[in-house]
Amino acid sequence: MFPIARNLITDHFRNAKKFVIFSSNDDSAIRPDIALFTQEQESRKAHLLRCIHAFAESLPDHYRTALELVDFEGISQVELAKRFGLTISAAKSRVQRARTRLRVLIDACCEVDTDVVR
Repeated sequence: MFPIARNLITDHFRNAKKFVIFSSNDDSAIRPDIALFTQEQESRKAHLLRCIHAFAESLPDHYRTALELVDFEGISQVELAKRFGLTISAAKSRVQRARTRLRVLIDACCEVDTDVVR
């Protein structure tokens, strides 16, 4: 779920209309304050991450652990399988089930918009 949320945020800002302000004195372009834009983007990502972590806390331990290790800490599903003595297929299934349960929790609580309306 975390990679999906991260990609949605990245896509949103990547596809956002880029704008340029022109000075009246000359035709040179003045870029908006990128630092402020980046700070706002990071703030939104941090807020979203806190929400996802809060929902993940309510998952059963084996699902929460799998989700945290793979999606939050970035270990591979193969490494997850090795750590817990699972087959790779079982580790992948555990992560997918955790993501599905997390999605159900989020959908039950929040209205999630995944497509950008243009």
